[in-house]
Amino acid sequence: MIKNLSPDVELSTVKINNQQIFVVRDDYLQGGTKQRAAIPFLNYYKEKGIKEFCYASPFSGFAQIALAISANICGVKSRIFAEHDPKTKSISEFSIKALKYSKVDLFDSLLEASKASIQYAASSADIMEIPLGFDDEIYKTFLIQELQKQWDIICKKINFVPKRIWLPLGSGTLIRSFRKFLPSDIQVNCVNVNILDINDKRILNIKNLNNVNYFESKLLFEQKCDNLPPIPSNPFYDAKLWDTITSAGLNGDLWWNVAS
Repeated sequence: MIKNLSPDVELSTVKINNQQIFVVRDDYLQGGTKQRAAIPFLNYYKEKGIKEFCYASPFSGFAQIALAISANICGVKSRIFAEHDPKTKSISEFSIKALKYSKVDLFDSLLEASKASIQYAASSADIMEIPLGFDDEIYKTFLIQELQKQWDIICKKINFVPKRIWLPLGSGTLIRSFRKFLPSDIQVNCVNVNILDINDKRILNIKNLNNVNYFESKLLFEQKCDNLPPIPSNPFYDAKLWDTITSAGLNGDLWWNVAS
């Protein structure tokens, strides 16, 4: 029996200058929001003959954890090609979590990890390389289904439809998925955490989406956020939204905290 990796969302609230912000607590999920669609995605390709999945990960990426956990449950192999921790020059705390379920190879940069992952996938027809951020059309189909389900649950729990949602911008997969089903009048506020170059086509694509308000973190991706929110949040990723939310958040906003 497959464990449910997409349980109903948990919600918290935080107060900012008398403004109440709702927070989706996907930090409760071992693999963060990415794990919500991982099982059906892996099973889809498993049925097509894929026996192993590989992925190139930033040192603090949670997708590597979601993949490792989900692959183990689905009975397929996974292999992570991860950037090492830039400070310690060794395996990061995030890759250590993935290592419990997956083989992990370390590299000096995400670019080197990506090249190695692509090369490894090319070595056999039954190995599939998953793009950064799970930016795969099949994965996004399953993710949209799961997010829409959770969105409906949120609206019932708080008894109204939020008009503004805050999301981290890494590869852009999450934001594009939300924009696919959210009504056009709901504003998506995204904060770029600087994984990709600002001129990368995936970033430019997000900027051109309807009703997306774009912000940028002042920190480099490898820099840890010091101004942490009052909930567990990845200091290299989601926590970097906190500065912007505290200055631009409005009463009734929803912040989707992807992972811790």
